[in-house]
Amino acid sequence: MSCAQGFPAHPSTIATPPPPLLDVPIVVSIEVKRSGGDEQRQTLQVGTWQAAQWNMWSQLLEGRLLQKYSIDTTPSEDGGGGGEGANDGSMSSAERAVAESDRLLGTLPYIPAILIRGHSWYLAATFRQGDKTILWREYAFGTTQSVVVMLVSSGTILYL
Repeated sequence: MSCAQGFPAHPSTIATPPPPLLDVPIVVSIEVKRSGGDEQRQTLQVGTWQAAQWNMWSQLLEGRLLQKYSIDTTPSEDGGGGGEGANDGSMSSAERAVAESDRLLGTLPYIPAILIRGHSWYLAATFRQGDKTILWREYAFGTTQSVVVMLVSSGTILYL
């Protein structure tokens, strides 16, 4: 992103002006291909994009937690510890941030994706196993060949 556009350069996985969307990440990815298109390429595209999302969320969480733990572990004027998050000496602030980030990301079961090929719509999702991103694919849930099914498909996307 260019400063000439009126927005300062900022590390973000999304191509919109920060900071508002930095705290509200993309919640569903949609990849569209023509009927008869390269399904493997579509799957690779979504898997790569969502792996990058998981990694960025991890980095953002670690950064924020590191800031929090650094503030919490700063000694107070009376020489005591830095409060509820005070470091007990067994882990560095960075190690605590990584561990807590992993724990928090573990509470997010998956990131959904919609794969559209021609008229057919499929649900896919990624989840984390350690440092690996696993892509679950694909469950057919809609088509644009019928108005009723198209409305149901749209409702499904709104639900996500």
